[in-house]
Amino acid sequence: MQENTSTNKLSSYVSLAVAIKTWCKELGFQDVRIADANADMSAVESGLFNWLDQGYHGAMDYMAKHGTKRTRPAELEPGTQRIISVCMNYAPPSAKNSWDVINAGIRHLFPDMR
Repeated sequence: MQENTSTNKLSSYVSLAVAIKTWCKELGFQDVRIADANADMSAVESGLFNWLDQGYHGAMDYMAKHGTKRTRPAELEPGTQRIISVCMNYAPPSAKNSWDVINAGIRHLFPDMR
């Protein structure tokens, strides 16, 4: 009986994850990830702090304000079990690849450059 209960619980979690990902895609997000909030993120904390130090967070001041709470979610919200992250590309589908635009501009400014 225990195995059946365990299997049903796992099946419910899998179904819930699929439903969340489907809903996020319907809302227009390009990617959805669900992570264990208790995963050990200590190996990437220095990368986060370097990213913050370089100002890549822009106007998202809360990123720097929360410090290690970004890599230790239970410190941000006690009892957190999972983290749902979504990604949305703000560029319109018709937008040109930025590197193509940059390279075309460079070739225009410096026609002898290959």
